[in-house]
Amino acid sequence: MIDDLIAAAWLYLIVSALALIGTAIWVAAGERKLALYHYVTGKLLGLMLVGWVAWWGSSLSLAPFASPVYLWTLVLMLSALAVALLWRARPRPAAGRWRALAAQILRLELVSLVCFLGYLYLRGFNPHLESTEKFMDLALLTAAARTEVFPFLDFWRAELPINYYYYGYVLLALPLNLGGIIPALGYNMLLGLIFVLALQLSYLLVVLASGSRQAGLLGALLVALAGNLHYATCYLSNIWTQTGVGTACYYPKATRIHENALTINEIPSYSFLLGDLHPHVISIPFFLTGLLVLWHLWRATRLEWPVMALVLFTLASIATVHVWDFMTLGTLLFVLLVARLLIPVVVGSRSGAAPLTATGLTSGWQWRGLARQAGVSAAFLFAVAISPFILFQPFFGQFESPVAGLGFAPTFVRVANLVGTAQYPAEPMFMLGLWGAFAILIGLSLIILWGRWSLFGPGIQYALLLAGMAVGLIIFTELFFFRDFFHLTNPSHFRTNTVFKLGYHAWMLLAIATAILLHAAWRLALREEPAAERILSVAGFMLLSAVLIFPLEGARQVFAPVPPWSLGERNLTLEGGRFIADKNPDDWATIRWLRDNIQGRPVLLEAVGNSYSYGGRIGVFSGAINPINWSFHQWTWRFSYPPDATSWEQARARAQETGIEPARAVEADVRALYEARERGVAIELSRTLGLDYLYIGDLERSTYAGLNEPLLRTLGPVVHSSGDSLLIRVDPDVMLETELQPAATADPIQ
Repeated sequence: MIDDLIAAAWLYLIVSALALIGTAIWVAAGERKLALYHYVTGKLLGLMLVGWVAWWGSSLSLAPFASPVYLWTLVLMLSALAVALLWRARPRPAAGRWRALAAQILRLELVSLVCFLGYLYLRGFNPHLESTEKFMDLALLTAAARTEVFPFLDFWRAELPINYYYYGYVLLALPLNLGGIIPALGYNMLLGLIFVLALQLSYLLVVLASGSRQAGLLGALLVALAGNLHYATCYLSNIWTQTGVGTACYYPKATRIHENALTINEIPSYSFLLGDLHPHVISIPFFLTGLLVLWHLWRATRLEWPVMALVLFTLASIATVHVWDFMTLGTLLFVLLVARLLIPVVVGSRSGAAPLTATGLTSGWQWRGLARQAGVSAAFLFAVAISPFILFQPFFGQFESPVAGLGFAPTFVRVANLVGTAQYPAEPMFMLGLWGAFAILIGLSLIILWGRWSLFGPGIQYALLLAGMAVGLIIFTELFFFRDFFHLTNPSHFRTNTVFKLGYHAWMLLAIATAILLHAAWRLALREEPAAERILSVAGFMLLSAVLIFPLEGARQVFAPVPPWSLGERNLTLEGGRFIADKNPDDWATIRWLRDNIQGRPVLLEAVGNSYSYGGRIGVFSGAINPINWSFHQWTWRFSYPPDATSWEQARARAQETGIEPARAVEADVRALYEARERGVAIELSRTLGLDYLYIGDLERSTYAGLNEPLLRTLGPVVHSSGDSLLIRVDPDVMLETELQPAATADPIQ
């Protein structure tokens, strides 16, 4: 475990060093007074820029992404350019004190490093990547790290290029390749990195908007650690019972508020406990970086092209990590631009004070100037909307969205005969259990602040806009849904993805808004309304205590049935595949042999498993490609509506035409090869599937009852064996010879 933590610290240092490039991006955008948030957001901006250049180079087949030499060359070149830009621009800290800024960075990084290593220490008690969709996430990360050219081949569909959100995994694989860390080990480290960046970025955003470090700590806690009132109620009502929290309040209950949940309301703290490395989790620090960049735009005195270019590049990069984030941030950008135009007109002229957010109209209301600003804003929004498709054309040229349009929820519930069965609309107690803590704290804060907006600056306005955006997202999910795989194949789950993804954004927006508004209200009440201050303090303490039950109890359930400082018989590690050594030592030995001896991503045949199963374990942990695996996931990724279907009823009746049959055909070929009785058939299937290796282990023998091992051995030499398992290198020359030789002499082992 000590070696793992040292490697994790090395990874942390690599990502932190990218802040040099990111800070130069801020300076290029017009910043001359550097602050702590430039350094922290610079890590993400630097990663985005290096990743973009490296990805384009590999997409154009100019250099292999898997090469550390290539990546380090890019980092050093961009770092040199950054140094030259910084030297020429001569930026200074806001107060002109370099030592103070260095001390701030040092304090933040020391605290963050403790949080990072502390999280990884807990993760070491349960690092295993063996449940939910961790196989898929690791396979994406490994494929990105080991590929030479983008888009890489689908690890569970060897004949096709990947069509999923793969770019976020490219950005995560980049520091792994720079640090020489294998993905199965780096997976858990990256979770810790995302966790710490979420803490840093949410803390800094709240500090910038509120001017308070205490409020910043509260914001970081609410974004990354807090649970909801539903779980707190469950825990407190079962704490004295025999079943207790271990069964009645198992930690996923925080995201599945209904007993038979037809929607999943995931929150960041649950994500950090569960450990899935999905795009919506990868995007957390990028989403928060987007909010910080938009805060910078909100504070800018006027729209200038360097700032607009920064926003455009940031949001375009976020679109490739998770397009849902781009939609939310793009909508927020629209709201901010409209507010920049209207607030000076509605508020500034009424109060006679200087506009809180300027649009370039600093005196009077010149409608010609207002129209010009509106035109610039509209052109800017259009440029942002098309920027992902220009800056990342190879990605979006291959990406296949399963979303087929927007549906109106009340109408669909009637059409699909789901009235009374779909947990729709959301009940008041459901909403209170999920959003209640935010609603109460924001509500109390607004009561105290009401009518005194002139006492506060743009931070309060930004918080109100974030809260309004979050409420808008929640209302949207009650009225509309994105038509996708679920609404056609499993109608009762018709709004699963919509609620899941947009609710995730609403949580972060409300968390940040709550911290800003609560701090402002508390300060005002402390000064002017002692009774209100006491009410706010008591309510805040009780609610915050309640939402902290989830991370504490969840960590106990996930990581340590005994206190984490009592190791007992456990051997801590961050190696995500270590569970295979206990589950099947022969499989683990084969995985390690492939890692040590095979470069690139060969095509390997192994047992095909259902989604969320052990199927694909050799390829997932070695980086090899399967001709087919997890067929259900292939269906969801390559889902398409039946051609010429004119109604939902017609499309549902023809669900088999939505993309499942090609995957099933490949799966049938795999079975036919493992159970082949004729050498010619086996050779032809091997060529059809494009095999480099074929594996025979316990899972293959149990999955394919008619597995013909003697015949399969004739396809090539056995390059590795462990126990009863065999790894065969499929050799075209050997296969050709076997076509000409009698079966008795075809086995190379004899």
